Amino acid sequence: MTRREALGTIFGSIVGFGLGLNLVDPENRTPGELFGKIHQTLPDPYLVCEKFIKANSAELMAYYGVFFPQFLSKYGRGAIIEIKRVAPSLKAEYPYNHHRLKALPAVVAAHLIQQTKPSDQEDLSDVISSGLNSRDRLVRDIILQNLITSTAVNPDSIRFYRVGDQILEAIKKIVDESADIPSLIAPLCLATEFLLNYRLLIKNKDNITNINKLIEYIHSFKAPHMWYAKELIRIHEGFFVSLKSAGIPPQRSELLLGYSSYPTRYVAHQALIWTRNTFDEYNTAIGKYNFDSQVISAKTALQAYPKGLAYLKYHNIARLLPSAYELDFLALPREESHFQKFLSAELKYLMNNDESIQKFKPSEYEIELSECVPFSQFSDRSIVEKVFKSNKKEKRRWFRDAVSVGFPTAMTVGPGFLLMYQAFKAIFGREIKTEIISDSDKKETVIQHVEDTKKRFKLNLEDALDEQERDIGSFILDDEQESLKHTPFIIGSEE
Repeated sequence: MTRREALGTIFGSIVGFGLGLNLVDPENRTPGELFGKIHQTLPDPYLVCEKFIKANSAELMAYYGVFFPQFLSKYGRGAIIEIKRVAPSLKAEYPYNHHRLKALPAVVAAHLIQQTKPSDQEDLSDVISSGLNSRDRLVRDIILQNLITSTAVNPDSIRFYRVGDQILEAIKKIVDESADIPSLIAPLCLATEFLLNYRLLIKNKDNITNINKLIEYIHSFKAPHMWYAKELIRIHEGFFVSLKSAGIPPQRSELLLGYSSYPTRYVAHQALIWTRNTFDEYNTAIGKYNFDSQVISAKTALQAYPKGLAYLKYHNIARLLPSAYELDFLALPREESHFQKFLSAELKYLMNNDESIQKFKPSEYEIELSECVPFSQFSDRSIVEKVFKSNKKEKRRWFRDAVSVGFPTAMTVGPGFLLMYQAFKAIFGREIKTEIISDSDKKETVIQHVEDTKKRFKLNLEDALDEQERDIGSFILDDEQESLKHTPFIIGSEE
């Protein structure tokens, strides 16, 4: 067992399992506990692939939001190699969702890119751009959704997020192809969404210039179906002005799950894009459209359109769609009249009478996942940031709630260990002096700290907090955000 694995196992077991996890009984579980399970998932590449390929729609969105932290912590960039190594055996075992496996190396790269140094970001961008150059629309959709998720605001992404120019070039290729192939509206709009979120997140003026050029390039096309991307730009720019005022919206599928938290006009347009994509899939499935089979085949469309209809029906998204009058007011191109007719009559009929959608009916538990949007709030970095920004009572509640569903199991190595240690500092009020220690001393020092932590947690959590305050008094945080800056592997020594 490597040092990383040993520390991850020891600290994760003590903090996660030692405090008791209410994750066993599916009848009593809460939606947030799914994210605890994701954090607890062992760093086994086969297990990660299996979960990804078997996930229902809502679970898949959760994986996009919080992608198996223990797996990423253990392997780092090597996670991509591990996925490629085990993928063939899973493809042989499971006869479905092979597009998910095909997209998975780029998905891993997307989740690593916000927490790596610039030289590694270039290599990860190569993996992502290679995936985006696939002709398969579903592969592109998955990669773009995870790229959008990777722009979620946290201390790492604000300071370090950057993608290589090769990704922007791959997006330009998608835009060019979409102008000629209406069935690529979904990846076109996802790519546009990524550009808009990326522009909000970064501060590098050169990169913003390149992004603005691509956005203007989208505006330059005259094809009627390009209206969906142009309107998305207009609405996004109107509502999401800055990180401070409005933040960054989640990717489309997740947004539609938790639509009540976001501007109605923006959500309605995203629902319209979703339905337009389902419309194309339906017409391809019944043979009315004959698009490039490499983009989406009739067989794939036959499997895809019922999922789209089920999502609209069972998550009450269809009610968000604009009326015929509203579509006229929004200046939907006349060439889209066939889609407008679908919205006014055929869509409702299919949702009520197409039996193929029944097998995609979500459980009540899946529907309740909408309460957890945005899913990025359940990442380890977001949890710790929430702790640092909250007052003392909120710190206690947030930490207790996070521990109760197992999040600390992922925050055990490298930067993750430092973040959790600093969270303990914030909650318990300990003064920390940081020091860089040699490789030979790291394991012994960390294990000793873990043992001390174990002893402290034999107390009831509330009692432990009260005891700390009796010993050292109430504590005040002094610019805690500084402690989240990237440093060499650091262990805090208590004074």
